[in-house]
Amino acid sequence: MSAKSQLVRQCGGMPNSSAPVNAAWVRRCTTSKSIRPVIAESLKLESSPAALTLLGEGRHVGKIVLTP
Repeated sequence: MSAKSQLVRQCGGMPNSSAPVNAAWVRRCTTSKSIRPVIAESLKLESSPAALTLLGEGRHVGKIVLTP
């Protein structure tokens, strides 16, 4: 199973690849330690002024763009 398929399965769907991920999706998909490596592998994080804080980590990420 690809990392992208795992992400879809564990997070209940993938956001539109051309749109930023909303805060609720980020929270749902980053609070589980098991899913973090999948996200890191599947997504490219880009910083932006309107950054979201990943819960429990204090890291700031901006728009999350799906990699092909």
